[in-house]
Amino acid sequence: WLQGEADINAGTGQLDYKNALVQLRADICAEAQAITGLVRNIPLISYQTAYRADTNSKVYLAQYEASISDPDIVICSPTYHLSYHSDLLHLSSVGYVELGHYFGKVYKKIVCDGETWKPLSPKKVVRQGKIVDVVFNVPTLPLVFDTDKIPLIENFGFYVLDDGIEVALSSVAISGSDRVRIVLAATPGGAGHVGRSWFVW
Repeated sequence: WLQGEADINAGTGQLDYKNALVQLRADICAEAQAITGLVRNIPLISYQTAYRADTNSKVYLAQYEASISDPDIVICSPTYHLSYHSDLLHLSSVGYVELGHYFGKVYKKIVCDGETWKPLSPKKVVRQGKIVDVVFNVPTLPLVFDTDKIPLIENFGFYVLDDGIEVALSSVAISGSDRVRIVLAATPGGAGHVGRSWFVW
């Protein structure tokens, strides 16, 4: 499933897109089972779009939420790290080849080998005082910051909000094989929120 950009341009809501994607997979599954006699569920493998992610997070968050609510919707990869065409909408030919590798890898795991797959994604966030640990699902340990593939940006793109206001960070570093440790400049007093560049959890 490679879609979402048109919905971003059309202003489709996050819940609407999520529900439509979940329903689409259910409809495809029901029709395929009726035609073929299969009894197992049919997975839907999707990417997670990064188009206009800096200004509109609804669709890529809906894609992620759909994969959480329906175990047969599987995100093979986000696309922010892939090569894009100059229109910033479509991937380049190299980007589509790279994305095809992700689709093939995940298809083999879940369809051919009967395994499960979770992309690099947040598992939980734990805060004690000024220390925030973000624990990730990491397909291949250890977690790394690949600054050869992704240009280095301040705090590796992580930010923390305290009651909706961004707070200063003292440091951001990988801690162990599956987590990022963020040290805040001061202990927050309100409701916390951790995000990473275009991707917010």
